[in-house]
Amino acid sequence: MGRHQTNAVLLTAEERALLEEQTRHGSWSPREVTRAKILLLADFNGPDCLQDEDIAEKLNCSLSAVAYRRKRFADTRSIEDTIFDKSRSGRPTIVDAAVDAHVTMIACSTPPEGYARWSLNLIRDRVVSLEIIDAISPATVGRTLKKKSLNLG
Repeated sequence: MGRHQTNAVLLTAEERALLEEQTRHGSWSPREVTRAKILLLADFNGPDCLQDEDIAEKLNCSLSAVAYRRKRFADTRSIEDTIFDKSRSGRPTIVDAAVDAHVTMIACSTPPEGYARWSLNLIRDRVVSLEIIDAISPATVGRTLKKKSLNLG
C-alpha cells in the first residue's frame, strides 16, 4: 500500500468542471491536459481519488511529476499556477528590428569596392562601423539574413 498522501487536493465543483471540460475537448496542450488529469485523479472530493503511484501508472508519467503538481496546487490553490508553466525570461536578443533592417539593407546594397559580394564578416564590420550595434558575430548576421531568406552566395 502507498504511503500517506500529503498536500491534499480539494477541488471545488467549478474547478472540477473546468478541468473535466478542458481534458475532454479543450484547447490545452497535451502536457497541460496531463497536469489537469493529475489534479482530477488526486482530488479527495472526486469520485476516483487515487494514490500518487496509481496516478503515475495510469497517466504514464513519473511519480515526482504527480507529487510536484499535488504540492504546487496545495501551495498556490490556483489551477492556472499548477497547470501552466511560468514564463521564462531567457536571454534577451541583441538583434532588434532596427539592427535587422540595417543588416538586410546592407546585404542588399552594392558591396564595397574590391569585393564581388558581401560576406558575413563584411556586413558585421559595416554594422559595427556605422555604430548600429556595439558588437555582433558573423553567425548572428547569418541567422538574421537566414530569417529573411537572403542568400549571399
